[in-house]
Amino acid sequence: MSNFTVQESELVSAGSRVAPVADELGGITVTVPDPQMYGTLVGASATDAEPFTTTQLNALITAEEGLLASIARRLVDSARQYGQCEEDNIARIATFTGDLA
Repeated sequence: MSNFTVQESELVSAGSRVAPVADELGGITVTVPDPQMYGTLVGASATDAEPFTTTQLNALITAEEGLLASIARRLVDSARQYGQCEEDNIARIATFTGDLA
């Protein structure tokens, strides 16, 4: 026998705490800096490297936003599914007749 339990309200609560973080990430965009801010020597290299670096950083932020939004949705969905499973189990148990011991 297992003592594993799920508190649906805790899953929903966790989802509601994660969702705003995803929303905050959605508002972040890193702009490509002026490569000349690095000076003459480094600025020449940064002209090629900097747009790529910034693009990849923005892609990472977007991916993290999507991941956290997905986790938030799945936490709430999991709560709903656990609740439905419990309701289904109660309905099934009610159909049993006879001695279950």
